[in-house]
Amino acid sequence: MRHPGGSVGNYLVRARNLSSTGIGFLHGSFVYTGTHCTMALRTRRNRMVNVEGKVVRCHLVHRHIHEVGILFSEPIQLGDFVASALRMGTE
Repeated sequence: MRHPGGSVGNYLVRARNLSSTGIGFLHGSFVYTGTHCTMALRTRRNRMVNVEGKVVRCHLVHRHIHEVGILFSEPIQLGDFVASALRMGTE
């Protein structure tokens, strides 16, 4: 994340949700809307892909835990990251 003050932070997070246009995850602190970031996403074939985006929402869940929503600059091919059965909600 490239914070508004100019500092850069690297965080390891687990996706809470993923779509072709964005990702949501839990984070231990508040992140300002508009913060630019580069997400390093791992494909189903174990390849790392950098995806640019920006924070579009951040709200308090409990105590210091925040849910952060990132909107990707360009859509991703969801099938590269999630099995088709999971995308459709079937097994």
